[in-house]
Parts: sequence; structure tokens; C-alpha cells
Amino acid sequence: MKNKLLGALAALVILILGGYTGASWYVGGRIEAEANAAVDAINARLATSWPDHARVVQRRYIRGVFSSQANYALELTGLADRSTNPEMLFVSDIRHGPLPDLLQGGQWQGYLASIRTTLASTPFSEQSLRLAPNRAALDGTIRVQFDGTSALNWTLAPLELARGAVRLTLGGGQFKASLGPQLSWTRADLTLASLGVVTDKANIQFKGIRGFTDNRRGAVAVPIGKSGVTVENITLVLPDIPKIGLRQVESQFAINEEGPVVSGEFRHDVGSISVNDNNWGSLKSVIGFDRFGGDATLALVSLYHEMVLRSMSSAADSALVSQADIKQFWQIVGALLPNSPGIRIGPIVWRVPSGESRLEINAGLVRTALLPSGIGLTGNPLQSLELTLTISRPMIATLWTDLLQEGATSRSQARQRAEREVRGLIQMASKLNIGKLDGNTMISRLRFDGADFKLNGQTISAATLISAIGHVIPPGWYSDEPATVQDSPDEAAAMRHLAPSVIATILRETGYAFEETRDAQGDPLLVVAPGDSGASKLEISFVGCGDDATCDDILMRARFAATKPADAKAIADWNTRTRMARAYITREGTPALDADVNAYGGMGKDAAAELVASFLKAVAEFAKELNNPPQ
Repeated sequence: MKNKLLGALAALVILILGGYTGASWYVGGRIEAEANAAVDAINARLATSWPDHARVVQRRYIRGVFSSQANYALELTGLADRSTNPEMLFVSDIRHGPLPDLLQGGQWQGYLASIRTTLASTPFSEQSLRLAPNRAALDGTIRVQFDGTSALNWTLAPLELARGAVRLTLGGGQFKASLGPQLSWTRADLTLASLGVVTDKANIQFKGIRGFTDNRRGAVAVPIGKSGVTVENITLVLPDIPKIGLRQVESQFAINEEGPVVSGEFRHDVGSISVNDNNWGSLKSVIGFDRFGGDATLALVSLYHEMVLRSMSSAADSALVSQADIKQFWQIVGALLPNSPGIRIGPIVWRVPSGESRLEINAGLVRTALLPSGIGLTGNPLQSLELTLTISRPMIATLWTDLLQEGATSRSQARQRAEREVRGLIQMASKLNIGKLDGNTMISRLRFDGADFKLNGQTISAATLISAIGHVIPPGWYSDEPATVQDSPDEAAAMRHLAPSVIATILRETGYAFEETRDAQGDPLLVVAPGDSGASKLEISFVGCGDDATCDDILMRARFAATKPADAKAIADWNTRTRMARAYITREGTPALDADVNAYGGMGKDAAAELVASFLKAVAEFAKELNNPPQ
């Protein structure tokens, strides 16, 4: 009897251990899948905020029964100096259960997985990072829950990053976050003691930094929710400008969505401003927007980040903004206008002890076509405008006095000169009807009601106003091309929207055979012979076509034969690096490439030809990568 009982207990133990082992192996597989999805989601975010400058690559994943190890590299692809492979290597030790940490400190701690991550040494980090003795640059844990959510707690050690003449110092901090499955939502807090950037010409220091985010993935790729940062103290010492100090700086950004459009508001407050240790008061500002197309908003953010990152690199000034950037900006503007968006600026309030000044702008926009060159608009995009600028004369005189005194002038002399010059400027502004003086305040109002511009009640021509604006816009950002100039009937149609005949002409001129037909909705469809493009099927379809034989949108689509299973990593890698066309896997399991362009606002023949050529080039490159996926 006793032997039978012991045998039964032994069988039960074996059954439990076998079941636990099997469950652990299953959990390990699930964690690996979640990790791959997280890498794709992170790269999608990086492609928006740091385009062509950074990406995460899984270097190794060794899966075990009860534990696994993974190595991930953050490749800093945008660094100009490639003498050392610019990357940071993260090593993760993963314990998976289903109960990897059943008891932690005598308490119940059940998790799907427990992941400890550290920053490993690489030639780049050894050359670039300087750490306090016996400290890891990063050390932290991630707890993955049974529902796929994760809790992250990372400690950042004080460190110094030196690259050439640039030295970045980090005073250490803490990063805590709760993450939804596949980063579907994020709630995070980051605290940093300090952050500094020093070069041979500049010194920028931040003290007491806290950032937060609470957002979710929306219908479009724009994160929906709130985020912000507060900084206790900022000091800026830059060439050719006075020393600037900012205290109690707070910025918050909120965005929400309604279907395919988004609205948002940005608030920025500075509690105290000093210039060369003189009190320049405080600043509060609000900027809002309504009914912006989500995809166009994401493209605008991506372009902005790309230009900022380029300005921080060693690129020459002439290379900071290219002609392609300017054309892309205007294409984005054209894509934003169809939803009749609104923009609100203000109140922006600058307050000093001697007075305050403020600016408020409310503008409504309407659809306006692009010029055939792709740069500039064919008309006025404003539906309405209300602008009010209020300037305090004592405030401007005080600030101007501070600046004049820096030239070794006495305070009283600087004050007399400032009063004289400010008085002259205000009198000139009044004579030119730029502003009206009301006591010690100058007020300027600009209005547009859909028909006329009125500056302080006096009607002014749109040409005069546009000419004045043109004097402050850098050359190349607008076009002086007359809206009435047309190269051909096809070009005239393209100015209103985009005519399928323009694309058909381009295909003929480039030697591509095609068939003109209609899709299921009756819209024009061009079925293009793939030739040696590498695709098995090429189509160019048109959406939103009107009675004038022009259409609002163009969709270029390529399908590829499934000679072998589609490589998900190749798809993700393509989308990280390329913005021209989006890659994905169809329901049938075959790879596909799409480029969806909002054509309202017009597109000249040259711009359309460039678009088609870029897509066909992307098709060939994508086909080559499918056959030889990156390792």
C-alpha cells in the first residue's frame, strides 16, 4: 500500500514537473514573439522621431526551457563618424515561467517573464562613454504580465558621452513605464538629475528634468494622449548671443482623434527668463490645431525631426534643407488642407514687471491647389483670420535698455536711447497704420473674412500682404510662379487635382506597357506590365474622381510572387528605413508594397513623374531584398 502511494506521488510530481516544463517552453515562445513585435513597434516609432538615424536590431536570441538570453543593438545610423561601428548593445537575461519569480522577498510574485537588461561594452561605448567606477550605464528589469502588459524599471547611471568636439553629460536618473501589448499604449515617467551638451563654442545645461507620457496607438500612427516635460533650470551659452537662463520650464502636448483626423494643443510655460542675468519676465503660450489629417500630421512630424537631427549633425549649412524637403513640406500642406483645418495660436503672453505683451491668432483654412512646380499654392488658403498683437511700450523700452547697456553704456544713457528709439518706431508704425497707440500700448489687428484683408480697419490687398511675408521667408520655400501659367492641358488638370491621363503619359514616355480599365467602384485603374521590376503585379488606381476627369488620391500597388514564405523581419526593416512605400503581407501571405498619395492640391507633370519613378525604383529594391533578406 505504502509503495503504491509513493508511486502515485512520484507520478504526480513527474506530471507536475513535465507540465511546468512544457508550460515554460510555451511561455518562452510567447515571450520571443512579443519581443519581436516590440522591436517592430519601437522601430516604427524611431522611423517617425529619428528617421534614418537609429534603429533596433535583434543580434541574438537563445531560447531555453526556463530562461533565455537576447542581445539587442541600438544602431546609431545617423552618426557621421563611422570609424567605429556606432551602436549600443543591450543584453537581456529572461526568466520565464509561467511563474519565474514565485517568491521574491517572501511575497507572491507571479509573472509571465522577468527580464533584466544591462548595457554591454562595445568598441563604440568604450570609446564614447565615461562612467563612474563600478557602475553600469543602464540596469533594470521588465516584468511581463500574463495579459501581455509589462512594467519597466530602469536605472540610468551618471555618464559622459564624448564624440569629437561634442561632450554630453548625464547626471543619472530613473525610467519607469507600464506598456501595453506590442506598445499599444504607454504610461511612462523619466527623471534625470541633469543633462549637458558642451562644444568648443556652446554650453547648454539642463537641471532637474522630468518627462511623462500617457498615450495609446490611434487609428493612424500618431500617438493619442498626453505627454510633457518639466525642467527646473536651463542655461544657454551660445555664440554671438547673450547668455540665457530659463527657470521652471513646463511643456505639455495633448492630441486626440476623430476618425482619420486629429486635433491637439501644445502648452509651453517659462516661469522666469533672464538675459545676461537681467530679469526678462515670464512666458506662457498655447498653440492648437483642429482637423489635421493623421497621416499628413505624422509626415510633418517626421520631416521636422529629420531636419532637427540634420541640424545637430556635422552637415554643411547648405545641406540642412534640400529642395526635396521643401517639396515634401508643400505636399504635406496640400494633404492637410482638404479637411478645412483650424489653427489657434495664443494667447502667447510675455510678462515683465514693467508691462506685458500678447499675441492671439485664429485661422481657418480651405482646400487650395499646389502650383505645378510643387512649391507654393495657387491661391490664398485662408478662409478666415483673426490676429491681435498687443505690445507694451514700457516693456519694450526696458528690454531694449538691458541690451543697450551691454555695450558699456550707463543705465541712464541706455534708458534715454531706448526710450527715443522705441518712441520713433511706434510713431512710424502708427503712420503706416501697422498699429494704433492706446496710452502705453500699441495694438495691431489683422482680419480676413474670406474676401478682404483689413489691417486696423483699413483694407489692404492680398498681393501687398503676400509680398511682405515673402521678405521674411527664406528663398526656396515659396514659388513666385504665377498660378495661371500652364504647360499643357494635362498640367492644367493636374493643378486642380491629378488626372489619370498624366500618369498614363508618364508610363508611355518611360516605356511601360499598361491597360486602362476601371475598378469595382468605377474609378480609373491602370494595370501595368511588371516587366523586369521584380513584381508579379503592378496597379495604379485613382480615388475621389470628379466630373472633370481628375482625382483626389492615387494608390500605387505592387504584389510579389510567394516563391518562399515572406520574411517578417525584412518587411519591418523596410518600413523602418523607407517612407516612400509601405510594405506588408497580404491575407494570402504574399508580400505587397503600397504608396498612397493625396493628390488634391495639384501635382505638376514633373512632380508626378518623379513620384512614379521613385515608386518603381522602390519596387525593384524591395524585390531584391525579398530574395536576399538582411541577416
